[in-house]
Amino acid sequence: MTSAGTLGGADRPDPFTEFTGDPEAARLLRSNLTAIAEQHAGTAMAQLVRDVLSGRREIRDLEHDREFMALTRSGVQQYEDYWDSLSDEERQQLTREAEARLDELEGP
Repeated sequence: MTSAGTLGGADRPDPFTEFTGDPEAARLLRSNLTAIAEQHAGTAMAQLVRDVLSGRREIRDLEHDREFMALTRSGVQQYEDYWDSLSDEERQQLTREAEARLDELEGP
C-alpha cells in the first residue's frame, strides 16, 4: 500500500484498466461496481466493493466474497434465461449490435 492508504500509486497503471485490458471496459466495471455498492448499501459486500473502488482492496478480492459471487451467479443466470427467451432473429440482432459496439470501441 502507498502512504495514502491505497494500492498502487501514481507510477502504477489504473488497476481497473490493468484488470480488464481496456479503458472502456474499466469504466463499465467501475460503473457496475458503483451500482452494486449503492444497491446493497449497509452490507459487508457493499463495503468491500467500495474498498475495491477506492483502491484499498484488490479487484480479485471480490471473488472471495460469498455474497458478491452469489450476486454474480444470479446475474449470469438471469442473463442466460433472458437469452434463452429470445428468438433466433432477436439473438442475431443483438449479436450484430454487440459486434458493431465492439468495432466502435476498438476504433480504426
